[in-house]
This record gives sequence, structure tokens and C-alpha cells, in this order.
Amino acid sequence: MNNDQQITLINALFTLKDKKTTQLSEQVNFSDCKRYLGEDGLFENEMNALFNKLPTPYIHQSQLTENNSFVTVQASIGSLLFTRDENGKAHAFHNVCRHRGTQLVDEESGCARRFRCPYHAWSYDNQGNLSSIPHGEQCFPSLDKTQLGLKEIPCIERYGFIWLHASSDLALDDFLQGAGADLQWLNMDDLEVFTSTKKVWRANWRIIADGGLETYHFRFAHKNTIAPFFHDNLSIVDFFGPHARMILPRSSLESLAKKPQDKWALREHSHLTYALMPMTTFLVQHNHVEWIQSTPLSPTETQITITTLYPAPKAPLTDSDFNMWKLNHAITVKTLDEDFEIAQSIQKGLKSGANESFIFGRSEGALHLLHQHIESKL
Repeated sequence: MNNDQQITLINALFTLKDKKTTQLSEQVNFSDCKRYLGEDGLFENEMNALFNKLPTPYIHQSQLTENNSFVTVQASIGSLLFTRDENGKAHAFHNVCRHRGTQLVDEESGCARRFRCPYHAWSYDNQGNLSSIPHGEQCFPSLDKTQLGLKEIPCIERYGFIWLHASSDLALDDFLQGAGADLQWLNMDDLEVFTSTKKVWRANWRIIADGGLETYHFRFAHKNTIAPFFHDNLSIVDFFGPHARMILPRSSLESLAKKPQDKWALREHSHLTYALMPMTTFLVQHNHVEWIQSTPLSPTETQITITTLYPAPKAPLTDSDFNMWKLNHAITVKTLDEDFEIAQSIQKGLKSGANESFIFGRSEGALHLLHQHIESKL
């Protein structure tokens, strides 16, 4: 995002604030409650068309920095094994032995040139090649080891992340439809993982997605956390194809009116939320990013992983700096948990039949567009 774009967006926020309004859609819309129940094969369709297909960032580059390092991740398509081979190339594999299907690696991360199955000791190198089979000549005389390497999934390193690229016919930049320029601007390859928090919530993934694309709820749902630092119900949402960028100005935005426009910096006085289809969110703050990954486990359960990405330190953190980042992460988790607790409450009431549809007001127009994009993929 260049300086001219930032100036345009900040001026638009000033205009909305002066008019005591926010970005509004043309009309009120309605969302069928059946979308949130995942019945009649809908959930399976969503998984196959979205979560198991579209490019998704699964790990940050800082989690796989060293040659011969590895990371395992639990995804909607099962356990994944990411490796960086001795030449520095990243790979992604199904974490499954080709013999009898045992999970190959149990550790979350580490360094290894070889991986040995705990069941029958078939071993693989970190490029996925089948290296050895105990008693292979006797027990498997006609087996072609070159055809039984780990099942590899296309992946690509870009914008600070390693993206699983399950659908090889769709280029990442084509998928991002312009959002890539903003991701480049964020310089997330200069960040590294501070810590992560993971929890399963009893709510459909679409309910959780709805909660992240409007600020109408801020004053009420977040009254005891972040609401005092933001303007009430003021935001701008733009779409890059199916991906959304929401700008939430902080109260300090007003101070920019006294500065030359060429000194304006959007990140210093707002939070930016990038919601990438299907459910990757980057909550961008002044000097760091909160990375929110949502993995649907069932029609009514979603696993949320919140990761703080902070500027890579040039020296070990002091106790004071460590505690500052720890507190920052805790505040983020507490604030987002307020949203997820409400999502659980919504899920509980769905089967009552009290609502056939939810109402999206004009300040919640982004939610209607989001579901249109979801439907177009199914």
C-alpha cells in the first residue's frame, strides 16, 4: 500500500467521522440460518471446495528457518509435515507412512534428515524419498521404492509464509487478486513467531467469520477491553476478489489532522484486518501482526489458533520486553475470545428455529459480500 493509497483511505475515514456515519451498503440483507448448520452435505462441500483446495498459509517462515528443520501441523486434510531440506527448499507432505498409514512424525518441530515410521521403521528423507525398508528384499521383493515416497503437496514461500498450494492449477497471485501487494507492504517476512494459543470453539466457522468483518459490535462486546481505543461503528471494508481488508481507526486518528499528509501512516493510527478466503486473518497493528487461523472440525466446532508475529529481535529479549509481548498476546486472545464466546452463544440458539435468517444491517454489508463469495466457490 503506497502513501497515496493511505492518504486516500485516511481522508475517507475523516469524511465518515465528520458525517457521524460509517461505510454503508445500499440495503439491509438477510443470511439464511441454514448456512451455519452445515446440514445436507453443506459442510463437506465447504471443506472440499474451500479448506481442502484453496491456497492457505500454514506456517510462518520463522518456524522453518534452518536447513533440515521440520514442523508438523494439523489441518483439515489431516496431519501435515513441512520440511526444509539440506538445500534450503521447503516441502509439504501428508504426515503418513506409505506402508500401513501410520502417522510418521509425532513431534511438533525439530531437525531431522530422516524420518522413521514408529510401526515398521520404513524411513524417508526430508525430500520425501523412501530411503529404506527393513527386510525389504525378502518381504517386498518387487516393490519400487521410487514410487512410494511421501505424498507431497505443492507449497510456495511468499510474503513471509509457506502456503499449502493444494490446487496446483491456481497461481497464488491470481488467487489473491490484488491483496498480494498489501501483503508485500506488510513485510511479514521480517517478523517471527513469539507465541501461539490454540482452542476449539463450539461454533460454525461462518459465524466466526461474520464476527470479524464489522465494528458495529465493538462498543458493546468489547466494552471492557479495546472499545475505548476505537471510534464507535466506524470502518472501511474493501474487497480483493473474495478477500477483505477492514480498516478500524483508533481514537488517535484525529491527531493526523495536524500533520502534513505526506507524514500520514495508516498503521500508526488504525488496525487493519485482512481476511483471506477461506479463513486466514491477519490483524495488523503498529509494529506487529496477529495471525488467526481457523480450522473447521465439524459443522459446529472450529479450532482457532492465534499467533503473535513480532519484529525479529537482534538480541535475546530482556525480561521487560518479553513480558510486554506476553501481555500484548494475552490482550489479543482475551479480546478475540469475547467474539468467539458470542459465536458459541449464536450457535446454541440456531436449532431453536427462532430465526430463519440473520439480519445484516447497512453497516454490516461486508458480511453479505463474504457469503456471496463463499457461495460462488461451492
